[in-house]
Amino acid sequence: MKCSAHMTLTLSSEREAEKAYRALEPEVRSDARVRTSLAAERNRLLLRLDASDRTALRAAVSSYGRWMALMKDIWGVC
Repeated sequence: MKCSAHMTLTLSSEREAEKAYRALEPEVRSDARVRTSLAAERNRLLLRLDASDRTALRAAVSSYGRWMALMKDIWGVC
């Protein structure tokens, strides 16, 4: 079963979105179970996850969600 998720993080400025993009970019990996794409568009960070199964998707969503929450806590964004 193929599963996908889209996550959007709206930031205060285009500069903040670019900063967040550069912070997450090293973590973006695709493997046999999850394909990941990340983009900064205006003041938003866009993340797309395509997984081969629900377990892989859940793990990826949890990981990226924690990293985004950490950015919010550290930088005070969102």
